[in-house]
Amino acid sequence: MIQIPETTLPRLLFQNAERFGDKVALREKDFGIWQTVTWRQFAEHVRAFAMGLHALGVRRGDVIAIIGDNRPEWLYAEFAAQTIGAMSIGVYQDSVAEEVYYTVSAAEARVIVVEDQEQVDKIIEIWPRLTGVLKVIYYEPKGMRNYNQPYLAH
Repeated sequence: MIQIPETTLPRLLFQNAERFGDKVALREKDFGIWQTVTWRQFAEHVRAFAMGLHALGVRRGDVIAIIGDNRPEWLYAEFAAQTIGAMSIGVYQDSVAEEVYYTVSAAEARVIVVEDQEQVDKIIEIWPRLTGVLKVIYYEPKGMRNYNQPYLAH
């Protein structure tokens, strides 16, 4: 018989934040310079994002879609969804708008988290056909200054 531990990834993250505090959890190169994220910062990002998702109306069993490169923000979104009992689905960032529509619609995503302007443009293209999506959250603001769609958030 297989016994499944009651431990979840978010629970382990928060335990590690308590245990390791200011030790490095993640590293990412930005313009050739390594940027670090401590365990405490990682947990704070996840907690804040989870609270934001909950405030938007995302609940246990709901789905969020994530489109972007392998960056810390992807992890924050993934862990935040799990923290509140939601699920996430990854969408290939090189998917064309129609593929994004198919995946997001089939998953009945409530929130779409995207990396940048390129991904936002795909969502804008398919937005009139999407149903049930509460918000599109982007985490790279470059090029987004003149975008004012009410469903976009940074």
